Amino acid sequence: MFWKIMFWLTFMLLVLPFPFKLAEMISGKDQRALTVKLEEMANAVFFSIGLIAFWQFAYTTDTSSHPLFWYLWLSIAIIWSIVAMFKSAKLDYAVDQVGKKATVMMAYFSTLFFLPMLVAVFRYAG
Repeated sequence: MFWKIMFWLTFMLLVLPFPFKLAEMISGKDQRALTVKLEEMANAVFFSIGLIAFWQFAYTTDTSSHPLFWYLWLSIAIIWSIVAMFKSAKLDYAVDQVGKKATVMMAYFSTLFFLPMLVAVFRYAG
């Protein structure tokens, strides 16, 4: 039950806001720098790919028939997340908006929030 709940929470965080954010960008209402917007969209698209394995893990007993793909995706996701903690236009923007302490707290929360998906992808690939 935990995996299903976490899948849907992760899905809601990644997928549901996407069309609204895209509409804001297209309409010009989103005034953030282009680098911030591109990073946010790239993160959403890339991490949404992991939802495929997460769903398979939460709702089936099968393991992946393509584990190499999922191990590669997982490696990139981990490296991407670590690099983003040190160099990220989105986090730089957040520091300007809410301050360093709040940004660090949000970054740690985000990392912890996505941890179940990363574990599920690892277990699904195995």
